[in-house]
Amino acid sequence: MLLVERSNRTERLLAGLAGRTMAPGRDPLAPAIVVVQGPGMERWIAQSIARAFGVCANTTFPFPRDFLERVFASAPAEASVPANPAWEPRRLVWAVASELDAARDDPEFAPLYRHLHAADGEWRLVSLAERLARLFDQYVTFRPAWVTRWAAPDAAPTRPDERWQAKLFRAVHARVGPGHVADRAHAFQRWIGSVPPATAAAALLRVLPGPIEVFAVSTLPPLHLEVIDAVARVRDVHLSMLTPSSHYWADLWLEVREATERGATDGAASLFGPSPPSPIVALLTGLGRIGGDFQRVLEDKAQVQESDRDLFEDPAGTSRRSGRTATLLERLQSRLASLDLDAGPEAGMPSDSGSDEEASASARVVARADDSIRVHLCHGPRRELEVVQSILRDAFERDATLAPEDVIVMAPDIDAIAADVEAVFGAAEEGHAVIPYRIADRGAFRRSPVAEAFRDGLELLGSRATRGELLDWLGRAPVRMRFGLGEQDVEGLEAWAERAGVRFGLDADHRADLELEAAAAHTWSDGLDRLALAHAVGGAGVVFAGRLAEPLEAMGDPRVLGALGDAWSLLARARRDVATKRSVPEWCAWLQALLDASIWRDDANAHEHAAVREALIELTRASEQAGFEARIPFEAIRERVADTLAARPSPQAFLAGGVTFCELVPLRAIPFRIVVVLGLVDGAFPRGRPAPGFDLMGREPPLPGDRTPRSDDRYLFLEAILSARDQLVLTVPGMDLRDGARLPPSVVVSELLDALDAAFTLEGGDPRSSAMRLRDWLVVPHPLQAVSERYFAQDGDPRLVARDPDAWRGARARRAALEAEGLAPRRFFEGPLAPRREPGALVADGGRPATATAEVETLSLDDLCQRLARSTRVFLRERLGVRLPRPEEATDELDPRAVEGLGRHALGSALLSDLAAGASPASARARLLAHPLLPAGLAGRLVADALLREAEALVRVARAEQGDAPRPDLPFELEVAPVGAEGAAHPPVRLVGRLDGLWSSARVEIGYARLAGRNELELWIRHLVLCRLAAERDRGLPRRSVLVGRPEKRERPERMVRFGPVEDAAERLARLVAWVRDAESRPLPFFPASSRLFASYAMKGDLAQARRSAHQEFEGGEDPSGRRPESERELDFVRVWEGLEPLSSRSEAATIDPDFERLAVAIFEPLLEARELVSA
Repeated sequence: MLLVERSNRTERLLAGLAGRTMAPGRDPLAPAIVVVQGPGMERWIAQSIARAFGVCANTTFPFPRDFLERVFASAPAEASVPANPAWEPRRLVWAVASELDAARDDPEFAPLYRHLHAADGEWRLVSLAERLARLFDQYVTFRPAWVTRWAAPDAAPTRPDERWQAKLFRAVHARVGPGHVADRAHAFQRWIGSVPPATAAAALLRVLPGPIEVFAVSTLPPLHLEVIDAVARVRDVHLSMLTPSSHYWADLWLEVREATERGATDGAASLFGPSPPSPIVALLTGLGRIGGDFQRVLEDKAQVQESDRDLFEDPAGTSRRSGRTATLLERLQSRLASLDLDAGPEAGMPSDSGSDEEASASARVVARADDSIRVHLCHGPRRELEVVQSILRDAFERDATLAPEDVIVMAPDIDAIAADVEAVFGAAEEGHAVIPYRIADRGAFRRSPVAEAFRDGLELLGSRATRGELLDWLGRAPVRMRFGLGEQDVEGLEAWAERAGVRFGLDADHRADLELEAAAAHTWSDGLDRLALAHAVGGAGVVFAGRLAEPLEAMGDPRVLGALGDAWSLLARARRDVATKRSVPEWCAWLQALLDASIWRDDANAHEHAAVREALIELTRASEQAGFEARIPFEAIRERVADTLAARPSPQAFLAGGVTFCELVPLRAIPFRIVVVLGLVDGAFPRGRPAPGFDLMGREPPLPGDRTPRSDDRYLFLEAILSARDQLVLTVPGMDLRDGARLPPSVVVSELLDALDAAFTLEGGDPRSSAMRLRDWLVVPHPLQAVSERYFAQDGDPRLVARDPDAWRGARARRAALEAEGLAPRRFFEGPLAPRREPGALVADGGRPATATAEVETLSLDDLCQRLARSTRVFLRERLGVRLPRPEEATDELDPRAVEGLGRHALGSALLSDLAAGASPASARARLLAHPLLPAGLAGRLVADALLREAEALVRVARAEQGDAPRPDLPFELEVAPVGAEGAAHPPVRLVGRLDGLWSSARVEIGYARLAGRNELELWIRHLVLCRLAAERDRGLPRRSVLVGRPEKRERPERMVRFGPVEDAAERLARLVAWVRDAESRPLPFFPASSRLFASYAMKGDLAQARRSAHQEFEGGEDPSGRRPESERELDFVRVWEGLEPLSSRSEAATIDPDFERLAVAIFEPLLEARELVSA
């Protein structure tokens, strides 16, 4: 007899199970059989029984398929169909592929083969075979009548897609033989129906000697249920069903649709009477189709006897009877259980009777302190986990009876957030114990570094082998150890490869295979040659075989370079090997050799190596048994290897102690006091997997018992609601990290909020008014950062929970200081530091040591220029010892077609240096073509020619200004007495340095950079030094300085900046040195480009335009030159003064930093008065 017990509480079902399996009168040597649908449920049952009875022993927990195998084994051999592992989808793929390959010329398969005639047809053939194998497995389970009909020789389907699928299935069936689950189920049913019940019962007792329980299932395929029903005709089988309602609700969705369409005007009888269904019923119909279908299948396919025990619980009523107010979660569960038909007033059910109506109205009110259901909006997965951590800490502190084992955290993709889980929950924090946790359901690759590294290596062989892809693979621990590299070695290789110009491709042949020009430039082969050249020639600047040697000091340890070369050689050989098609056994032998050559092996990971080898052996055996002898490309075997490795079983950590983090998988209805569901954003949940266009099941209305990923996820969400006892915590990564814009949550979250909002009322709210509704209160938006003051404000949002002790202490102390002193929020830097006096501190310049007395500090000319032009960066590094990371202008992983930004500046500067030193244009061009930053081929030659034209034009202009005879470089020492803006004197400074670029008529600088505020300022400082030296030493020095560079706005022709004689050079130099001394105590709001613009308009009396222009330069705007705004170029200042606006976006001076204006005018006004801007 199939005895059915139903309940909305898994604990009540478990009590009945334990009572039967642990009954004193049953045979202790006969193991109980408890059919479960996952290892989590198995572990929970065993642990629960052990806690109640001291031990859980002699109990087996087969999954449904395993249970069926044991049932089929009870039939005699002559009446049964033996198991055939070839029907497992991963094995069946080779039989399907064999038949597809044999049917290439069959016109019946013409629609299928149109896309298989491409160059990669064999790869697509195996991929298509995999999809068909999985589809056939679905047919066997959910459409057994189809496959039985197709197996008949005279089958004649009428639909086109069904004709070729039937023909293919028949051929596969003939190739591998019978033995799929439908074959075996039908054979068993025929046998058990043909023998006396006593004979069948005795046979079943031999394989299933103990009591048979099917526990807490919410659905089973109809085929499985038919077999269980057949067993139940001769043996007692107890089926325990977890269901949300005690009412029959299989056809509820039809009732809801009809009642909704009919409204309240039609008095026709229905489950809901004349009124439309309640919002709670609508929620159940939207989420519960899987469970409702199972009720229908159970009624249609089996002869059941309902238990006379009422195992349903009214959670709201239970709370009321215990003297406390029912939570929103309990009331929701009660109303789901009653379908809003017979719930008491405590559940919030509407009522028309006097006192009950008042009680019902009161019960519909949800207290603001009720946190049993909350939806938390967060900025991304990391913040979701930080919020959950705070919620759990708060719950543990409030309830001493709550244990970590009482909490489950589920996510749609646990592998995607595993690293964040470890980062948030694995970090020990002072003042707080770490919450113990375990991560279950991780993919096979995440659990096996060897398998993950091997898979990544196979992916690399089929990729473009970009710089990042190859180094990521080389950074995997088993690969890195195989080639003798440390973690820091791999980190250094990134800079090496970028410096050597590596973009993608192993070598020229690899580029050719990618249907690109067969050129080695920017491949790993070319990069390794460049790196080796530096070690071979011992320095930079040498051109050999069309390559320019890099500086040896930048190339690091030659041992690391040798390891990189070994890895490249292995990959290059393997890439040539994968170009050849092979049979599956040949591929597997080759892959085993690759595993040994590329992955480190020791005692610690030997079992992981063995697992990969077993997977390869399994592939070989499956293909041979299926008779698949075709030679296939590498892409096909790579997919099969990855699929086989991913499917291998491995130990799980479900309910292994601590908070359980696991995958959102169906049929995991285990009760927990706190249930957390992460990642409930639109598009991520419910999950959908597109069905192939030839899926016949997808072309017709679903039958009861059919399952889809979306319907499974919807029912899983309903099970999560039913499984929560104290709190249901839903998190949505539903706020944009950049601007906080709301992203749509999952549709199941919206449906839940809609139902709750319609069925209940927020305390103090009125659903008819514009006041806050319940759904608004249940949704909690969180700040971007865990240290936000919103968490700790005394009058803040009570729904925001924070339990980070460091953030709490810091926020409280900061807030107390602000409230006590009435201060604005503190900046990074509040005021000037005490002057730093380091007598005798020397700054060498040009390799020339400087001397100083105890009273005079020494400052180099180059340092003076840097401290004034980049005051914030120098202040941070020299006074505070802080080096903020700066985003590099990293090269991408595509072939360079143009050279812009820092790369073009580096090439142009190198070319100018060669030409200025007297190199011929031809030799300078040859050196430029050997540079790794230059594009290859014609594109590189065009760039080189363009750069050469620019450089030659700049050199011509510079030579016209130089005069006849060059002068030697001039070293100098000058004592400067800095004088501040208000006449405040500073201690004297000894300025040391060397002036170069001296000629008979002028000092001439030439640079590839565009003329801008910074290089003009540096020229001005050096010019003041030159004029002072000429005045004090009268050595016939020129008193003119010239800077030749590219035009600032890209217009032609070349530009020059000239400075003539300055009579008061000493005084002006002293003022600049005074500003530099001030910059030792505080960072100056001085930005050369913006400050120059401001000063230029301020000198004309147009202060409003000065502010607008300076702001546009700083913040960015319409700029045809494509330059980045100065705020991006001055990242040190922006990061230090975050939130401060040194330049207002408004034309008025209300919020502009007065120091910015004062500095801009004081520094740039003398420069602009003396400057002569000339077009060459």
